Formats: sequence, C-alpha cells, structure tokens
Amino acid sequence: MFTANQQGFHSCSTNQLNSSTKPSSECHYALLKNRMVLRLEGSDAAIFLQGLVTNHITDSMPENSLKLAAFLNAQGRVLMDAFIYREPKNPESTGPSFLVECADTVIPLLEKHLQRYKLRKQVKITNISDSVDVWQIWGSLDRDQLKNSDGGMWCADPRNADMGMRGIALKTCQTLLPDQMKKVPFTDYVARRICLGIPEGPTDFFYEKSLPLESNLELIQGVDFQKGCYLGQELTIRTYHTGFTRKRIVPVQLYNEHDPVPKSLSLDTSITMEHPPSQSDIKLGDLTSEETTLTRSKGVVGKYCGGLHNIGLALVRLESVVRPLENQSMLGSSDLSSNEIKPLILANGMRARAFAPLWWPSIART
Repeated sequence: MFTANQQGFHSCSTNQLNSSTKPSSECHYALLKNRMVLRLEGSDAAIFLQGLVTNHITDSMPENSLKLAAFLNAQGRVLMDAFIYREPKNPESTGPSFLVECADTVIPLLEKHLQRYKLRKQVKITNISDSVDVWQIWGSLDRDQLKNSDGGMWCADPRNADMGMRGIALKTCQTLLPDQMKKVPFTDYVARRICLGIPEGPTDFFYEKSLPLESNLELIQGVDFQKGCYLGQELTIRTYHTGFTRKRIVPVQLYNEHDPVPKSLSLDTSITMEHPPSQSDIKLGDLTSEETTLTRSKGVVGKYCGGLHNIGLALVRLESVVRPLENQSMLGSSDLSSNEIKPLILANGMRARAFAPLWWPSIART
C-alpha cells in the first residue's frame, strides 16, 4: 500500500512556500491526466534500467533528479519515451528506487517489456498511478524552493528550460500549490510543448517505428552516447557516428489551401479543427507561382504526429523545414529561402508549414 513517508514523498503541509519566494501570477501549472507511474525498487533497479534505456541510469544518480529516456526494441526502434525519477533513499528499502513515468496508453506494454527482461534481477515493479498525479509547472517560479516543497518531488524538465518543472505528487496534496500559481487546462501544456517542438507519448513516438534521433531524443537530453551497452543501442550509435538524420520532428502550422502561407509559427486558440490521424502520410505540393499555388501531390515526405488548434508536430524531411539562418548547419546545406520551400499536404487535405524550433543548436551531429 502506498504511503508518503515510506516511499520518499514528504507528508502534506500547507506551509510549503514562504511568502517571499512564492511564484508570481505568471506561473502556470497543469495536471497531466494522460500519464501513469511505475515504481522500480531493489538492489538491481539501477542496473536493470541501465540495460533497457537510452540514458545513463546508475546508483549514483542524484536523489530528487529526473532524466528523459526511451525504451527501444532489439532493432533500435522506440517502444516508448519515459521520464525516470530517482526517489529519496528509503531506509526500509533494500536498494535504490526509481519512478518511471510514461503515457497511460503504453503502461501495459511497458510492464510487459519490463517483466520480459527482469529475469532473476532483484527489482520490484509496482504501478502506483492510483496514488499519485503528474504535474507540469512553467513560467515565473522559484525552482529551488519548489524542489523542496512538501507533498511531491519536483525536478527541472530536462528537455528544454522553457518547459519549466515536472513533478509527481500524492493525489492528496494536489491542492497545496500556492494561490499565485494559476491552474490551466491540460491543453495549455500540450500547446506549449508543440510550439517548442518537443515530442511526447505514442502520438509522437510511433511504437516500434520511430528512430531516436529522428524524434530529436538527443536534442531533448534523452540519449547518453557515452554509456555502455543497452537494448537497441547499435543502430542509434551507428546513426550518430556515421549516419545523417534526414528527417526530424518539427512544429507545423496548419492552414487552408487558399489561405496565405504562414511566415512563422503562430498559435491561434480560437481555431478548432479535426487533425489528421497520427502516423498519417504527409505529401509535398508544388510551387507554380509567387502565391505558392498547389497543383499536384508528390511523394510522401513525412508522417503527421498530432496537434490541436492550428498547430501540430510532424516528422518531415529537413529540406521541407523553414529555419533561421543560424540553424542551417544542423538542418543541412540547402540554401533555399522560406519562399522556395514547397508546402506540405496533410491526409485531411489541410496544408502545413514546418518550422525549425529556435532553440535547436546551430551546430549538432546529425
């Protein structure tokens, strides 16, 4: 049975933040209702995870810390992305304890995957999703103070500084965040993530199909290229050292055929539309005039991930991506201007324009 004090969470208290360090009214938080959590504990917990994920997980991983990683199959394709938290040491435990957070729809697959490779390792796997919630906080906040607040474990989101902090808290403590922090709908978090070009969950990481580098996993701190052997490592390392990543997941803006072509990514929350299915084909249109008229559809150049309002994420060839000049080296040597990049045609007939995130490094291995 889950209890706070036995499992590394502080007991609940209303005195968690003093008045001098409370976040401003610009700080937002959202309940991530589509996430679930497994606990892995025991003397072999670290070495067990180390052999299955793309990031470096050891006994020396600091307590109250968080890493992003992916579980791969033997062929090097992504099974699911996951956040791995190191819990505070429990005196009653026989070894380290980790929380593995991932999308609710893939939890059964993850549990099956873990049981398959557990063998005789000393590790106990428990689904604690009924006792905890996953939260995201972003905006103006005192990160150091929040890290030590009661009722949960809060860590800087490793994917991007603009994502703020991520945390797992007891369901009984969910109302104890300061009044100055504004609770917003889950969709606000999704929109923020999409605008930053950050994939998450099976809508973006296609089960047994996605490649880690095409999914930007190394750009969002989800791969350690220095670690030892792990399941599916060979293809990822070979691609990193000798290959070239021709496709990546990027944010796209959707528009109608006769609308002006977007010049930059701009979220419009007033727009409601039906988005194409995840993994549906994206085709390339033709440029026949200065007005960027579409005349016919060419071959498949990518796959749609998912979206909301007028934005989404898509896995597309990099020559179809509008990018700042400083990102040329990472995206390839093409000297096409944004006006020369052909428009994308989605499965539902909508058009899309793909944009490179501004935070992408100007120099990167691809």
